[in-house]
This record gives sequence, C-alpha cells and structure tokens, in this order.
Amino acid sequence: MKKPNFHATKVLEAHHRNEFLLRVRKLLNEMGLGSAYLKFSPAFLDLLFCFRGQFLNLKAAEECPLTSKELKAIQMSMYDWCKDSRVSIDGTDYQMRIIDFYEIWQPLIHLINATGNKKNLKAYTKYHQPSEVYEIFSHLSDFYQDNFINSVEAAGNKLKELIYFLSFMCSSVERNLYWMNIKKANFEGDERMRRTIILHVVKSQSLNFVFEKGSRPVYRVGFPGTDEGIIWAALAPATWGSRDEDADKKLDVYIQSHALRRLKERIDGLPEPMCILNLNQSINVNPVVLIRNNELLIEYRIDGLKMGYVVATLQKNTIVIRTFLFITFSGTPEGQKLSQLTGLNMFDKKYLAIDRLSTFLQTDIRENPVLADLFTRAGCGDLFQTDKIMIYVNTKNESSFSSGLLIKYMNLLDYKIEPKQTVPNKIHEEIPQEIQEKIPEPKTVPEIKKTFMIKVLLILIQIILFVPFLIYFVFRLLLKRFIKKEPEK
Repeated sequence: MKKPNFHATKVLEAHHRNEFLLRVRKLLNEMGLGSAYLKFSPAFLDLLFCFRGQFLNLKAAEECPLTSKELKAIQMSMYDWCKDSRVSIDGTDYQMRIIDFYEIWQPLIHLINATGNKKNLKAYTKYHQPSEVYEIFSHLSDFYQDNFINSVEAAGNKLKELIYFLSFMCSSVERNLYWMNIKKANFEGDERMRRTIILHVVKSQSLNFVFEKGSRPVYRVGFPGTDEGIIWAALAPATWGSRDEDADKKLDVYIQSHALRRLKERIDGLPEPMCILNLNQSINVNPVVLIRNNELLIEYRIDGLKMGYVVATLQKNTIVIRTFLFITFSGTPEGQKLSQLTGLNMFDKKYLAIDRLSTFLQTDIRENPVLADLFTRAGCGDLFQTDKIMIYVNTKNESSFSSGLLIKYMNLLDYKIEPKQTVPNKIHEEIPQEIQEKIPEPKTVPEIKKTFMIKVLLILIQIILFVPFLIYFVFRLLLKRFIKKEPEK
C-alpha cells in the first residue's frame, strides 16, 4: 500500500484550513460581528480549526448491509437536503444555516467560553483572547444563558426533522424501510465536534393472500420513527364498533401493490413517501372507519384534511388494504352526495379530472367561491383547504381544467348553484367578471322541460308541413313518367 505523501497532506490540510476560516469570517460579517474576527489570535484560529464541527458523520448499524461508498453517497445527499435549512439565533435577528451552526458557531461559542473561563486559564493560556472579544460575544457565548440553550435546542429539533424527513424519503414499504438516530455529540478531548448518525434498515415484511383473481403479495404498512425505529400501522376492531372479546387487540395492516398504485395516481403531486406517511398517520392517529358491504372504509387524511378512503378487508386476523378511493368517487359517502347535487357520474368526474388531488391544487379552482360552496355542501370542503400542503406538491402534475369549465359543465347538467342563506347572493357576486360573461345563466328544471317541449312541438310542425310537399313531389314525378311512356301497338 502506497504511503501518503507528507508534504501533500500538509498542503491539503492548509487548503482546508483556509477554506474553513473564510467561512468563519463570512459568517461573522453577515451577523455584524466582523470586528471580532480581526481580534482573534492565530493560535485561537488554529484551535478553532482543530475543534471545528462535523455536521453529519453517518455510520451504518450492524444489520445495515450498505457499503461505505453507498453511505458516503447518502451522506452527500443529506448535505444537499440540509444546505438551505436555517435556524434562528437567539439574541440576534440572524437566520443561520444549520450546517454553519454545527460546524462553526457551536464550536466557536464553546471555545470562547473555555478560553475565557478562569478555571481553564492554565490549559488555554496561549489561546486566551483580548477582553474585547469576550465583550463582543458576552450576550451570546454563555452556555448557561437561555439564548444559547434555546438556539441549540432549535437546531437539534431542526436536525431531527431533517433526518426524519430523509428517512422516509428513502423508505419504501415494498422494499426497505430506513430510520436514523443521533448519538450524543462529542464536546471534549482533542477531536473534532462530531455529530454521529446511525443508519438502520428494516427489510419490508410481506405475506401472500388468495383473492378473487389468485394469490397476491401484500406489504406491511409502516414508517420510520425518529429514535424508536419503525412505527407499524395497526387498527383495533373496536374502532369500527366490533364487540368481540378481542376487539381492543390491534391488527396489523398490510397493503396490496394495486392499492399503492391507486394511491399514487389519485394523490398525485405528492411524493410516494408522503402518501405512505399520511396513510400511516391516518390509521394510527384518531382513525375513522366506516363499514360498507363487509368492507372497511378508512379515512385517508393529509395534515388532518380528508382526501378519501382506503378500502380494506379482513384476512386471517390481518387488515388488507385493497384499493384507494378519492373523496369525490361515487363509492364514498361524499362522492354520492356530490352526484346527487350535480348529476355527475363516474365518467363525468373522470373527464373533469375531479377524481384526483392535482386538480384542486390549482389556485384558479381552490379560490373559486362557487365551487368551494358546492363541494363543501357535498362534504368535500377539505379539497379547498389545501394551502398548508402546497409545500410538498409537485406542481408539474396540475390539471389543465379551470373553474370556468367546471361551472359551465355543471350548468349543462341543469344544476343551479344556490347562494348561502347567511350571505345572500354573495357567492355569485364574487365570481370574476370574465367568467360571468362567458357562463350562461343557469336554468331550473321546469325551464329546461318547457324549452324541450317547445322544441319537440316545432319539430312536429315542420314534419307536418313537409309531408304534403313530399307527397306532391313524388306524385308529380310518377305522373310525368307515365305520360311520356306510350303503349306499344
């Protein structure tokens, strides 16, 4: 094995040191503390470089089969995910990048406390700074003051959120589930302040069940927790009113690949891991279950907003999710109510693209008061409260349908939108002028019937007037042919 070149190693270390100190100087200038950097002694800056933090030090757990190369790739991806995340620094108005907080700010404050503490005077004599430095950092540098403690807690919570997010973005119920936990950072000794994260992997759990069309694999529904490993979805029969002796015993929940595909198709715009995360939370947190034809309809919610139902059946003390119904589908209570109000059938809903989430993520549709009133009366009002989930949405999947087209189509189905009783005519007054000009005035059912009878009557009159002319024309044509033809002698 070739020995590393001592000179090259020193040059590389000097390069890393210069890059790090440039980051320190830039950070302090952005915070308005640039004068402190000029007062740091070279020995102190050397010490800061030695104690510089390492934001993420990813290691695989014993059961994790990933190679060091794969781990490095995941760690680089985590840096990319986290590079724009920021945390508030108490005592200032500055929003600091979380990477800078852990790699620069926390080690810097730690060393300022250590070098300025009289108890450590002997150990840090050559690193002791001018009094001006400690005055500049006096309101920020005390580990025992609330402002720094609050900043550390805020950064820790932010880091946990990022790790949790990364865990479920890498996970798949059909393949592997990942979860991570953070080891306590090292603040002592001559080593860098490292923040080690342990990556764990749990292989997907699957079973085979025989259904109408043969044997099919099903996968256990679960999702990463922050420190406790995988959180598996489970549901007790008591949730849907069962009175059996074991009604309070929770049953594992599995899902078919078909149901996963339907979920991704109809909750389009959201990444697949987000769809599964919300499925897990809908089952584990305050589940709402309806019974329909020996099937279970389990409410599917996103941040508390009802988006539809997963349809499940009981198979050998296991709950198996067979498919997913968007809330506007005719197979749901809300979808049936919507059909009663509008006359829309399954094919109408598919044509109008109101059988998927992306249609309702468009501002044009979400902010239309007429449609909001109509869908709210049908029980689908949560589709118009999706502002808080827009941060997760891939806008490329938005539908091309507009609110004007939806209103026109429903007017053709003889549906008349009624204003709310509490605010008469207000909904109609809020329709944009350009839409009002294009949309025909809605007609009531009696008016439609009257118009239809008039059209039928006019058609009958035309037929009655046309028939004598037709008979006359045919008779005349035959008569001419008869006259022209002479009898043979």
